[in-house]
Amino acid sequence: MKDTEAVGMAAGESVNPRRNVPRVMNGTIWRIVLFFVGSIIIMSLVIPYNDPSLAHDDDVKNVAISPFTLICVKSDLKPTVHIMNAVILTTILSAGNSGLYVCTRVLYALANEGKAPKKFAYLTRTGIPIWCLVFTTFVSTILFGLSFVGNKIIYQWLVNVTGIMGFIAWFGYSLNDLVYKALFFPVGPILAALLICISVLGQSYSAFKTHPFNFGNFLSAYITIPDFFNYVFCLQIC
Repeated sequence: MKDTEAVGMAAGESVNPRRNVPRVMNGTIWRIVLFFVGSIIIMSLVIPYNDPSLAHDDDVKNVAISPFTLICVKSDLKPTVHIMNAVILTTILSAGNSGLYVCTRVLYALANEGKAPKKFAYLTRTGIPIWCLVFTTFVSTILFGLSFVGNKIIYQWLVNVTGIMGFIAWFGYSLNDLVYKALFFPVGPILAALLICISVLGQSYSAFKTHPFNFGNFLSAYITIPDFFNYVFCLQIC
């Protein structure tokens, strides 16, 4: 759910963001409840936890079918399987497009602040940071290609690093003094900050359960935390 902050970035390119951003965010909450929480409830009612098509003991390599597609099969609605696969593919492409948008805008903002090469501050006549887009697309393609290399250790490290950075960013949002105040403020941000801390510290508890201790998994899960503080320290002294 962490990519919902893209709404805030899009606010700078929208008309009347003070009115539209709260509307979009309030609608996002109900979409999350309906499409994510609701779908999980339906899956838990239809698919047994020990179904052989699901992953067991974190062995994702043996996953045979998407849970959403499995619901269609078990409901004897096999023609809808292809429709569901198309919906899943569209969702993945939408998420990729959103990530591409966020990365280009962040890189453009860093260039304007002097924290990235000035070339990335260039805009086309239509207002597109074209060099940011080209660079982000190139790097994303290379990083995605790493998922096909070896036993995917490098790719797994990248996934863990970006996941933790997302949590850290949301922790900052929780403590920041934003213009838009949601319902139950400031209880919501305080609760969010506590849950984020629990999620960050407990995300790789399985590394402590393995014998012998898996230092590689532990390092890939938590190395981003000292890296973040090191980055902040370097910004302060530079």
